[in-house]
Amino acid sequence: MTEAVGGIIRWAGSQPKINSILAATEILNSASCKVLEKNKFIKIDGTDTEFNWRFKLR
Repeated sequence: MTEAVGGIIRWAGSQPKINSILAATEILNSASCKVLEKNKFIKIDGTDTEFNWRFKLR
């Protein structure tokens, strides 16, 4: 999955109108959190049940 997310980042980076990628994970889903962390997503906020993440392209 880490490699798949990396592919999405590369594709999005080639799209001039895309500035960032947003994602959400359930707080208890540590595997998904690790995938985003490995791909340099930054945790920006969250709720009682999920984290919100951002990867800035530009």
